[in-house]
Amino acid sequence: MSFADERLKRISIGVLILAAGALFAVPMRAHLVASSQQGMVTATFRAQDKELDERTPLMAGLYQPNTDMDALRNVRQAQALSAFGGAWKNKGPFGGIADIPGTGSGNELFLPVGGIGTAAAVDPSDKTGNTVYLGTHGGLFRSTDGGKHLVNITDGKVMRDGIGSVAVDPTDPKTIYVGTGVALFTLSDDQVGTGVYVSHNRGATFTRPVANTHGYGVTAITVSPNGTVFAGTNYGLWRSTDHGASFQKIALPDNAAHTGPAALPLGSWVTAIAVRPHHPNEVTVAVGYAFGKKPFPNGTVVAPGNGLYRSTSNGKAGTFTYLPSTSKLTNALASDDPIGRISLAYGTAPGTDNILWALVSDAGRAEGDTLLDTPTLPEGLSLTGNSVLNGLYRSGDDGGGWQLEATAQTLSTSPGAVLGPTYPLIGIGYQADYNNWLLTDPTNPDRIYVGLEETFQGDYHDPTGALPVPTMTWTTIEKYANLCGFLTYFNTIPNNNGIACPDPLPFYGGGTTHPDQHGAAIASTPNGIRLYSGNDGGWWAQDSHSISVGGIGFDNNTWRSLNSPSTVLPWDVTFLQDGSIVLALQDNGVTHIKNGKAYQVCGGDGVYVFPGANANSYYCGIDGQTILATKDDFKHTINVTPGLNGATFLSPWMVDRSNPNHLIAAASDIAETTAGPDTNQYDPTQELLLNSAWKTVFTPPTVPTGPWDSSAVYTAGPVSYVALCSTCRPKLADGSVATPEKVHAAIATNVAPKCKAAEASTACWHMAKGKGLPHQQISGIAVDPHDPKTIYVTLRQYLLLEADPARTGVQKVMVSHDAGNTFTDITGDLPRADAHAIAWRDGGLIVANDVGIFISKAGSGRWHRLGTGLPQVPFRSMKLDQTGRYVLGGAYGRGAWVFDFGAKATISQAVVPGHAPRATSASTRSSSAGPASGGSSPITGTQPTAVEAKRILAETGLPAATVVPALLMLMLAAFITRSLRRVA
Repeated sequence: MSFADERLKRISIGVLILAAGALFAVPMRAHLVASSQQGMVTATFRAQDKELDERTPLMAGLYQPNTDMDALRNVRQAQALSAFGGAWKNKGPFGGIADIPGTGSGNELFLPVGGIGTAAAVDPSDKTGNTVYLGTHGGLFRSTDGGKHLVNITDGKVMRDGIGSVAVDPTDPKTIYVGTGVALFTLSDDQVGTGVYVSHNRGATFTRPVANTHGYGVTAITVSPNGTVFAGTNYGLWRSTDHGASFQKIALPDNAAHTGPAALPLGSWVTAIAVRPHHPNEVTVAVGYAFGKKPFPNGTVVAPGNGLYRSTSNGKAGTFTYLPSTSKLTNALASDDPIGRISLAYGTAPGTDNILWALVSDAGRAEGDTLLDTPTLPEGLSLTGNSVLNGLYRSGDDGGGWQLEATAQTLSTSPGAVLGPTYPLIGIGYQADYNNWLLTDPTNPDRIYVGLEETFQGDYHDPTGALPVPTMTWTTIEKYANLCGFLTYFNTIPNNNGIACPDPLPFYGGGTTHPDQHGAAIASTPNGIRLYSGNDGGWWAQDSHSISVGGIGFDNNTWRSLNSPSTVLPWDVTFLQDGSIVLALQDNGVTHIKNGKAYQVCGGDGVYVFPGANANSYYCGIDGQTILATKDDFKHTINVTPGLNGATFLSPWMVDRSNPNHLIAAASDIAETTAGPDTNQYDPTQELLLNSAWKTVFTPPTVPTGPWDSSAVYTAGPVSYVALCSTCRPKLADGSVATPEKVHAAIATNVAPKCKAAEASTACWHMAKGKGLPHQQISGIAVDPHDPKTIYVTLRQYLLLEADPARTGVQKVMVSHDAGNTFTDITGDLPRADAHAIAWRDGGLIVANDVGIFISKAGSGRWHRLGTGLPQVPFRSMKLDQTGRYVLGGAYGRGAWVFDFGAKATISQAVVPGHAPRATSASTRSSSAGPASGGSSPITGTQPTAVEAKRILAETGLPAATVVPALLMLMLAAFITRSLRRVA
């Protein structure tokens, strides 16, 4: 036999093996049982990854794993699952979300917004300033025309699309360093990453170094002109001397005595890295854990050494020392723990390389302390207006000493500032541990830019140091919101039918970009400089020009929106009856996408959305369980808020898909209404509630763990389930992360034997036993339409830093066949990432979690990726349309995505459990894997007969889209074998 014949034989054998694996190996995957998984997730899987594990052992009860490695393992496990069906389609919004005066919250007059802008870097070799890299939760975008056109250069090239930092090599601009994972210390704005990725061809390809950083987010990347790369994460500092081929951990002396590293990795949380201009071996690192020295209940201090650390030896191991002047970063209004998150910026104008600026949040205030821990004002009031800003400091001798240049009080004098002057209870910098960036002007040595909730432009007026107290002049160049629209939105329900707010004042009227600033970059242009600014509303650009306050600079009125891609972060999604889409968005309210256009209908933080009676009648919910309704696409807004006890940011509610006037809401209590948009009756001012149809149907019994809240609800006709929790999730701030057993989940329901329930009735409500539920939060509930006693739930820790799975349990999908009394784990081979939503479709389950959307035969434990082409972001929401043909997924950072099964489901999503038609045994088998009832993808060529296909589905539990390719591989192998025989 010739070499060619032997090679053909090997190919044939290989194809046969692959085909056999596709048919037999997948269904033989072991069902993962919760008890056998507890404890192995953090050891076995990491060993399989064969990467460096620099995790600090469990200390003081605080579990601190390499969250990046857990995320990487979950992504790889998801990719290893077979895919069912065709490609998902991104439905936007594209081109930004518009504010339309008179529609919903349109009077706020934001420019076209997108999702969070996280980090930016410019190409120093492009003298036009047009080449820029913009980070989002949905990937890194590159533009070569100043942001007019943006291309996602990380899609399909990195394991997670949330970008926490980006840097361009100043001496080799083809080399880009991308840090995945966003670590802003919030549940809504953070995303777990998988380390640093490197491109040496401007983003055409990326590689992930095996020796990588650790921690859930890369917070800073700085490249020295000598080629050394420094990367900071929430677990510390890493360094590369081989252009990103590998990274090594560099210990900082950030324990209390500054003699060695902090005992806990979080005590080395790096927030900024600055290399001194023209001194490539001098690097200063800021350690800035937001809560500073706040102890856990057992007395353990997480971050005893927040502050500045410096090396003058190119950052080599053992060369960093504590900068003693850190102790000067305080003032008379600071707390006794004044050092929290820190941003750093050296002067970039000629002759300013010895000038170092520091923007500092106050850790004591962030953890709840007041002025010097001596509260003397009424509760809710303070001299700082609830600001957690310590101050802006300037050093004229490279960090030898510091001069205070701005506080919340001085910034409140800035023309255009909305916070502070407008809201005395909300001071500027009240989120300085969340919004915090700093840039210097490369053309003006006395100009500084500060990003907090608003963006400020400051001019320093004592360059000689002759004055005893230097002064600064401030201008607000990105204000919080349109003052009129922001203040009157909730006082004008119903809305004023197209009447916009007046615009009488040059600084306080008109539009703006968006509150909550996160990242920025300055590019030099032929005519000056350009500022790229990222905030909770996306990315923006403005060129320097003559401004009204005199000189050259920036203002609030000349920003360009760069929000052409779909980058929004949906908390919830829904279809309306006409096929249009409504999204509840992080800090961007609620958006209606209709005929390709997107406009905002509800302001604030969008949380939940549901259809109503028709395409113009629907519901939106914002944080704190505020429920708003409309009958005319929010030309008029109707307040139907239930006002439940203990309602929190995410307290759930739901609209019955079988009756759009039936709503259920839950917090510490459970309430229902059957009056829909007409539930609440107000006086003509819309301020005083006169009457409400909300009825409290159940109050759970008191428990010693604390007050109840709720995490998920389900209602259809008389069938209702509520997921209760106390505590709802482990938290770092209160130390419960160290004792996750405090998290208790429970089920309340009105499904009970020999009891007839009804809508909005107290009848039959009780606490189910909930045996088998782990110490996690229930995030979603689905009910078998044939049997109201069979419910499926998804679970999540809902903690980016992770709690010990050996103590919380690793179950992510569970089933109860007795109305919540006992639960069984059916997670199986689904990646054990946090799961957020679940739906039942024709005998199958669809689940959305942090690494994708998956489908399985209900209860089988064998999962498949639903469709192809989804981005690498969390999916915190997912719903089917009423017919069951389309799935709408909320990609957190990439907007709305739709999957088409090709046909309607056998059973409508609006059916009341217990009233669904029974399918025949044959049709049940063919649809048992989930979407088979929607028809398999068209396949050309030889196919198995219908009888064979049903037999394979029955034996393997695999959907047709998985089986058919395997059969084609077998046929291909047979063809190759026949060809081989002919050749031989």
